[in-house]
Amino acid sequence: MPELPKAYNPAETESRIYQKWLDSGFFNPDNLPNQKAQPFTIMMPPPNVTGTLHVGHALFVTIQDILIRFRRMQGRRALWLPGTDHAAIATQARVEKDLYKNEGKTRFDFSREEFLKLVEKFAQSSHDTIINQIKRLGASADWSREAYTLDETRSLAVRTAFKKMYDDGIVYRGARIVNWDPKLKTTVSDEEIVWQEEKTPFYYLKYGPFTIATARPETKFGDKYVVMHPDDKRYKKYQHGDKIDLEWINGPVTATIIKDPVIDMEFGTGVMTITPWHDAVDFDLAERHGLDKEQIIDENGKLLPIAGEFAGEHIKKARAAIIEKIKAKGLLEKVDENYTHRIATNQRGGGVIEPQIKEQWFIDVNKKFTLADSKLKNIKSGQKVSLKELMKSVVESGEIKIIPEHFSKVYFHWIDNLRDWCISRQIWYGHRIPVWYKTAPKGIKFTFLRHGQSEGNVKDIGCGHQDDPLTNHGREQANKLKNQVDAKNFDLVFSSDLSRATETAQIIFGNLHKIKFDKRLREIDFGDLSHKKTTEIDKYRVTGFPNGETYQQVRDRVIDFLSDLIDKYDGKKIAIVAHSGVWKALEIIFNNKNFTEEHLKIHAAREPFEYLLEKVSYVGTEAPKGKDWQQDPDTLDTWFSSGLWTFSTLGWPEKTKDLKTFHPTDVMETGYDILFFWVARMILMTTYFLGEIPFRTVFLHGLVRDKDRQKMSKSKDNVIDPLGVIDTYGADALRFALIFSTAAGNDIPLAEDKIKGMKFFANKLWNITRFVLVKTESLSNKKIKLPDDKKLSAEDKNILNKLNATTKAVTDNLENFRLHEAAQEIYQFAWHDFADVYLEDSKNSDSEETKQVLFFTLEQILKLLHPFMPFVTEELWVLMGHKKLLMIEKWPE
Repeated sequence: MPELPKAYNPAETESRIYQKWLDSGFFNPDNLPNQKAQPFTIMMPPPNVTGTLHVGHALFVTIQDILIRFRRMQGRRALWLPGTDHAAIATQARVEKDLYKNEGKTRFDFSREEFLKLVEKFAQSSHDTIINQIKRLGASADWSREAYTLDETRSLAVRTAFKKMYDDGIVYRGARIVNWDPKLKTTVSDEEIVWQEEKTPFYYLKYGPFTIATARPETKFGDKYVVMHPDDKRYKKYQHGDKIDLEWINGPVTATIIKDPVIDMEFGTGVMTITPWHDAVDFDLAERHGLDKEQIIDENGKLLPIAGEFAGEHIKKARAAIIEKIKAKGLLEKVDENYTHRIATNQRGGGVIEPQIKEQWFIDVNKKFTLADSKLKNIKSGQKVSLKELMKSVVESGEIKIIPEHFSKVYFHWIDNLRDWCISRQIWYGHRIPVWYKTAPKGIKFTFLRHGQSEGNVKDIGCGHQDDPLTNHGREQANKLKNQVDAKNFDLVFSSDLSRATETAQIIFGNLHKIKFDKRLREIDFGDLSHKKTTEIDKYRVTGFPNGETYQQVRDRVIDFLSDLIDKYDGKKIAIVAHSGVWKALEIIFNNKNFTEEHLKIHAAREPFEYLLEKVSYVGTEAPKGKDWQQDPDTLDTWFSSGLWTFSTLGWPEKTKDLKTFHPTDVMETGYDILFFWVARMILMTTYFLGEIPFRTVFLHGLVRDKDRQKMSKSKDNVIDPLGVIDTYGADALRFALIFSTAAGNDIPLAEDKIKGMKFFANKLWNITRFVLVKTESLSNKKIKLPDDKKLSAEDKNILNKLNATTKAVTDNLENFRLHEAAQEIYQFAWHDFADVYLEDSKNSDSEETKQVLFFTLEQILKLLHPFMPFVTEELWVLMGHKKLLMIEKWPE
């Protein structure tokens, strides 16, 4: 065997070893020796393409690589699927910041397409840097399966997911209060809010007979409700709904008394006025009581005309002048100059949040829907359930285990207080919302008329696309309709092409109009259930009919029909004769209703229904056919796409072999700070779309801090650059230092001295191997087989006993996610039990048995250490004469 240099040189070793691993193909589980082995899957939390690797990334890479290498050596088909996240707001904010700093421009100086090219160029450069950095840490990820949250496969998954949620009524568009960032001019989620303390004057104002307090007088112009607790004895003479006339900032107002238990009687005077348009708590209160909501501040943070002479001024600049006016009117009672309150800021870009009521897209977390196919423990297939109930169930049942366990309580508390999730963002970068609109500038007035009674109606069966004729009574009903509508009042008449509709249309309109027959106006196709009893059909109304249609498909063909009307007949008055299924679709389209079981069981009355067609919207995985469709300008919240991560990366919505083999995944390892950002949303999305859990274990690590446990930041000059550390000490030293004292969920103090110490350990291992190779040179090219127990010395037996105990402890700790304890066990054994004691004793022995024990024990040490320090162990394994890579050696037993 060649003699080793006196010191280990990671710079000379690491890139060569990593290339050797790549060339082997064993990062891909499809190339591993045992193809029938049980899979073990981890999805890499995709780093944001916003910059470079930081020490937090180094921690997650280290933890996950340890778990993957350990399970691979245990014989599992280990898949660690890597990827990156387009991180829409973060990436766009970074590019906008650079643009303004370098060129004094904003995104509005470019077309959308031009700006997106700039963002994509930055994202690609950042992606390349980050992936290279992850590889330098030794990540044994399957790069052949690398995914990106904005690539075409993931984009199809996002569009498919949005449409299914829309079809199920889970995704809806509505006016609710949202977090608005005037700086980035977009909504942001509750989880992206950073609360900062601010010292500001606290004003006590005279509001009629009451005293109210506020730190934001600029929001008070529209206040016309005064709220108090129903049990507050100080105000018992006032009744809910009482009216009071009083003088206010811009003149007299009539205020209404509202009694509500949400009021804290101990805070201030126990009375407050509310601003429902600009405060989430006030909005909820106004919703409960059906109160008016009036906008005071625009989307740029400027006051609107309701503010009188202050209209057009920015709220910060106007505040002092507003207080002067309040004071001049005798409405200022006192000021607390030392008041501290919290203000909401956007984590991305730092803009101060100004809540606004806006039309946005939301996910309804409380709406009940039918989970058609459930593999979940406490949820049955066909059961009605909400997203919140799904999210709680899988953790309560133990199907998903959260480590550390105390984060389960935090998780449940978050779910209990979860609001509908606003998923639309007013930025340009990201997944464009797959909704298209077409408008009719003049509007189209049309009247829907249901066909008369058919023979199928008498038999109470579903005829669907079967050509079922009218009965005599049906003809009487058609004649009645003829008397209810003025046939001359219509420019055109359209009818379904099925005879029960065509005959009805001909009775009503006769030869007055040339009736246009259209297949898109047919009844729903019941497929296998055609001519079955209604009671049997009702069971399938929500889910769709076997070999037939869903009501969503009826809606889509009706939308296609309405699109043609807009193209050709804007401003016309039109009659439509069709079926109950078409009416249900029209009610959904025009009244923003959902496909509920109750609605779908209702049959259209045989009375005229009038509609005004001004705009039609289309939701789909692809753009609609036809002209003049305009796509929704908003993009989706980044967490919508990353919420699909565990299964979109495996090829969903296609039913791929990978999806069947590797899902559910085994471990989701990430920082505790994104438990709600991401982990909870993956649980939401996967249980909803797949009816199964996304992962079996959630392993949460802490934040990496400096040696004094302070958060790392550039301003404090305490940031540790992982690549600089690798250049100086090697990747193994950084990995072992990160993991050595890292209990799950705890923040990690990391000092350069600790990394330096682990470099000494890597060098110690190198020198241990130098000694063993020299000592056992006579064993060269021989397969090591431990001698019979009777031939071993007491020292030999002692070290083997300790090796067995260490192997058991390391294995047990790794299987139970006590990675730091596993690292400490093997460190103690290698450095102290083996090097300090047994190696020293072996210097006085020249027995073949001791040489074999030396060689064997070193082999086991390298195996146990490989997941933690893969580079140096792989290099030493080769130098010991092994041809097979250490990364696929069998784990010690």
